[in-house]
Amino acid sequence: MLRWHGDIGAIGISADDGTWMSVTAAEPEWVGKSGIELDSWLSQRRHEDADERAARRGFINDANTESYGPKALAGLIPLPKTPEELKRDIARFSRHTDTAQRRHAFAEHLDLLADLDDGGGAQPEIADPGPNPNPEVPFSDGDMMD
Repeated sequence: MLRWHGDIGAIGISADDGTWMSVTAAEPEWVGKSGIELDSWLSQRRHEDADERAARRGFINDANTESYGPKALAGLIPLPKTPEELKRDIARFSRHTDTAQRRHAFAEHLDLLADLDDGGGAQPEIADPGPNPNPEVPFSDGDMMD
């Protein structure tokens, strides 16, 4: 089952043969409503009785329990990492992390095209890539940049 927070009035469901179809909400008041509107509606219902809250929580817990098996079989449930795996993942993901320490370690920011503007309007020279080693395949723009 899939739901998009932009329109909670329809959900996508998968049939046994793997085809997906869209199903409209049974309550017309939710067609075209967003997840934010649902959250607002739920926040206004704080006065509901404890039995209804417990029933809703039980339904959600039952649905999560039922979906755990197929997710585990499909490899979608993360397993606890060993200390070595955690260190490896931290090192791998840190390559893409922007931190103040990393910014401080680099030189001052330079404008990408600052060195091309000499004020005189001169065009930069483009290096000649040399003869094409395979005349049947012409140079592409990417080849010129290497």
